[in-house]
Amino acid sequence: MDYRTVLEQVYSPTAYAGRLSRLAVMLDRSDRRRELPDGDTRKRLGGIDSVHRIMRALPEVREPFWRTFVEVAKTNPGALRYIVMLMALYLHLGPFSKHVIGEVDRRIAELDGMHPVRAVGSSARARPVNATGNSNWNNEQVQAVNS
Repeated sequence: MDYRTVLEQVYSPTAYAGRLSRLAVMLDRSDRRRELPDGDTRKRLGGIDSVHRIMRALPEVREPFWRTFVEVAKTNPGALRYIVMLMALYLHLGPFSKHVIGEVDRRIAELDGMHPVRAVGSSARARPVNATGNSNWNNEQVQAVNS
């Protein structure tokens, strides 16, 4: 399994929501007070309006996140605010994982256009393939590839 596949699987909305459901089962909030003091910014989070904002921002999370929200609300309502906070964190994690996957794909495509060259010393280098071979390389091009 490669890094790209791991990112896709770990940060898929279904997998992320599944981990949130499992976390909610493990959270024991029974000894904590349910109501937050007035002025606490966490009061804004954890409600259905927060979940709706998340689902509007990322429609692909709608089904798995809603399922998790309802399940946690029924089975462990004391943990709900914290689960919604972690859902909100996905607003960054989900798109960022897609960005990283895109960069991995771009870099692999870039490397696919190169063939390995035996290097003197311990580190191997790759050079881009060009129509005339690699014989026309000057120092600037080699340095650009090595950086």
